[in-house]
Order: sequence, then structure tokens, then C-alpha cells
Amino acid sequence: MIVNIMRKTANFFLLFVVILFLLACQSAVDQQLQAEEQTKRIQGIYVYGHEVNTFQKCGSKKTLWVIGDNSVLHDLQGQYYKLISHPYEDVYLELDGTLLPRATDGFAVDYDGQINIKKIFSMQKKSEFNCVN
Repeated sequence: MIVNIMRKTANFFLLFVVILFLLACQSAVDQQLQAEEQTKRIQGIYVYGHEVNTFQKCGSKKTLWVIGDNSVLHDLQGQYYKLISHPYEDVYLELDGTLLPRATDGFAVDYDGQINIKKIFSMQKKSEFNCVN
């Protein structure tokens, strides 16, 4: 009986430690994104489609959910549809925007953070010459 109680206590403790570790990791990602919250010119890959509106900065593995004023998003999506030849096609995008932490609801919670697009500088079909540092 005491052995069972000790096992349950050990399992609970292990679960508690794992949860704390995961929360710490998420906090570190959020802090990094908050540190980059300044509006700046950013280059990367944009994808739009049904329930998808994402941006990935050049050189980053983090995928961000795109937000912005309706007029900016409407222009962004219009330019996107003029360029693509098939759904969910990657395009290269240069923008002025603000990096934000992960959302707490909606489709955006499944992504590493958000980007609030303020201005679109250029959009073109993705090529081997995009995102080259």
C-alpha cells in the first residue's frame, strides 16, 4: 500500500516537473517575440488559404500567424492571388510589421507567434534567390 502511494506521488511529481518545464519553454519563446516587438522591415515567406494566413521570417523556423488592419490584409491577399498558380503556394514577402507573442485563441494558437503587418513593400513568387543571407 505504501509502495503504491509512493509511486503515485512520484508520478505526480514527475508530471508537475514536466509541466513546469513546458511552461518555461513557452515563456522563453514569448519573451523572445516580445523583445522583437518593434516595427521593422522583415523578409520571409507568406502563405494564404482556407484557415491559413502565415508568415515565416527568412532564417527562422518559427511560423507566425498574420494579423493587421483589414485594408492591409485585403491588399495582401489580393496581391497573393495575383501571383500564385496553385493554392497554399509560398511567396516571398517584404513587409513592415511587428512581431507579437503567441495568440491565446483562434487558429493563431497553433503557431509560434503573430506578426502584425503594417505595410507591404513587395511580394513576388518564391525563388532560390529569396531568403539568402
